[in-house]
Amino acid sequence: MNVRACDSREWLTILVCISAIGTFVPHYFIFKGTYLLQDYIQHCGPSAAVNVQENGWVTNEIFCDWLNHFRLNVPGGVSNDNKHLLVLDGHCSHVSAKALDTCIKMGLDIITIPSHSSHHMQPLDVSCFKPFKQYLQEDKAAMTLENPNWGNGVMLKSTLAKMAANALSKALKPSNIISGFKTTGFYSIFSLNMC
Repeated sequence: MNVRACDSREWLTILVCISAIGTFVPHYFIFKGTYLLQDYIQHCGPSAAVNVQENGWVTNEIFCDWLNHFRLNVPGGVSNDNKHLLVLDGHCSHVSAKALDTCIKMGLDIITIPSHSSHHMQPLDVSCFKPFKQYLQEDKAAMTLENPNWGNGVMLKSTLAKMAANALSKALKPSNIISGFKTTGFYSIFSLNMC
């Protein structure tokens, strides 16, 4: 699942993966740009991963890299003996031949949520992304108050990442995550070995 945090000129996509027990995989930040600078990840959180893409969007290659990030960060690992189920939206990068082949080799099963139904069926949309956007707006407003000369200036990528990571840390509380699964019905449908 991805979150978009944008400023007038900066764009950041964050791949977020949660489980029904209220935990999450370290986030994967995708910055708009062509060069990755070390200060981008400075405030992204423990074990977070970063990448750059011309538009700041998810591509087939980036999603496959995220799948490897997922595999490395799931407690107990992912294999054909320790299968996991990913519930994804229908973004084209999630269902590319390369992504599906990678999932099969890793021991990941995937299902996709039908188009235009994510607001009813995605646990993240229901209970986490709305608070995330609210916290991000509050942080941006507080930054503007603290720095009145900032005005409509361009936000640095590292600042945007720090604000987004802070908002995610507030929004992705176990109670919010579990509530999202309960609200969408996924909590009772799928096993707890899901992300």
